[in-house]
This record gives sequence, C-alpha cells and structure tokens, in this order.
Amino acid sequence: MLNLHLNNSVIQRLSANELAILEYIYEHHEDVVHMSIRELSQAVSYSSATILRFCKKLGLSGFSELKFALRNEAEDPKQKTENIPILSNQSIIDTIETEVTGTANLIKNDHFREIIALLASDLPIYLWSPGGITSILIDYMEKLLFVFGRQKVYRLVSERLAKHTFHNLPSKAIFFVISTSGLHEPTIRLARLASVNGMYLIAITPFNNNTIAQLTPYNLHFFTNQRENEGADITSRIPIFYILAMLIRYYSAYQKGENL
Repeated sequence: MLNLHLNNSVIQRLSANELAILEYIYEHHEDVVHMSIRELSQAVSYSSATILRFCKKLGLSGFSELKFALRNEAEDPKQKTENIPILSNQSIIDTIETEVTGTANLIKNDHFREIIALLASDLPIYLWSPGGITSILIDYMEKLLFVFGRQKVYRLVSERLAKHTFHNLPSKAIFFVISTSGLHEPTIRLARLASVNGMYLIAITPFNNNTIAQLTPYNLHFFTNQRENEGADITSRIPIFYILAMLIRYYSAYQKGENL
C-alpha cells in the first residue's frame, strides 16, 4: 500500500488541485514512476508548477524525489507485509474489554448522577462538533438525545459561532464536549469560555490529568491508550461510545423515575 508518509498536517495544507494529483498518484503510482513531469502534468491536467508545489508540500525536493519515493514504496511489497504483526481476534477482544472495563470503573468516581440530572433538565444543550471522528460521536449523541425526546439540543460546528452563541445566552445552558486527548486547542478555548460564562461544562476526556478535565467537575474519563500513526490520531473511540450509551441508558431511566 502506498504511504508517502502523509499525516493530517500535510493533507490539510494541500489544495483541491493538489489533492486531485495525490489521488491520481495513488491510483497510478506504477505508471507515475516512469513519467516525466510534463507527462504527469498532461495526465492530471495541472501545470508542472502545481506538481512541484505539491512535491514541496510533501517535504520532497522535487518530482525526481517523488518518483524515487514511489519506487521505494513499490519495492518488494511482500517483504514489507511480512513484518506486519497480525493480532489475534482474542487479543483485540481483550484490548476492547480492558478499555471498556477500565472506563466503567472510572465512571464510578465521576459525577455521573449529576450529569444525568443536567441532561434531563430543560436547559439547552450545545454539542461541540469540531470535525473528524469526534463529530461522528457527537452525531451519535445528538441522535440518541432526539430519540429519547430531549429538546433544545443544538450542534456547534464553528468556533466563531460558538463564541457568539456563548456571549449571547439569555440564561444557563450546557456545553458538551468530547476530546480524545484533552489538549485540542479550539475545544480548550471554548471550554474555558463556557466556564467563564457560567455554563455547565460536561466533558468526556482521557483518564490522564488533561486541561479540559481540570475546567469542570462534570467530566467523564475514559480509559484507552493514546495512539497515533504519522501524526494522525487513531485512538480507539469504543470506550467513548460506551460512555454515550451509558449516559442515554441512565437518562432514560431517570426520565422514568427509576433509581440510578
């Protein structure tokens, strides 16, 4: 599989044209290693200058180094795959069980009942959706709340819009955030602003003593190993889904008057 050592930072710097070049290279890398820069330019319908800028953003000196990198990736793929450790199904299950069990134990020490009471109140809930995989979790949370009849649930997808909303709130409100690191700067800025404005900040963050967790007593810790690949966050979200499922389960019980 072609790699080129890309990470989130590199991908975000690529323009739409450069992403199209990258897509072409992924689909035709065996042909590109034999092309001149002019031939690639004709194939992708972008100028040679655009291709050179693309190479620079990948940290390469030019088109020749790109082809060298492609050749290096293509050499003896069998040998590369032989070094990949194959995890057994049981080891994967054991990891998931450890993370979920650890998360369940952490919840016992958090302000779980108070969080449920806040969710069951009539205060508006603002869900911070910063993009990426976290937004999938927020989408799941939003849908669950709607399914169980919770009204006044609003998703915020822009930091600027969130700041404007917080400065113009007429009364108390809830701000709900999820962070796999507890160190995401836009989330920290909004969490601080929510605290300053007297909002109830409900957070889901890792078990370490992170910045966001320090801003609120209403923090649910999850247990997992922080994982990255070439700078990209690949931390397991399964414990977070477990927390969300627990929140909704107990929210439903609270609404029915059952003991938690």
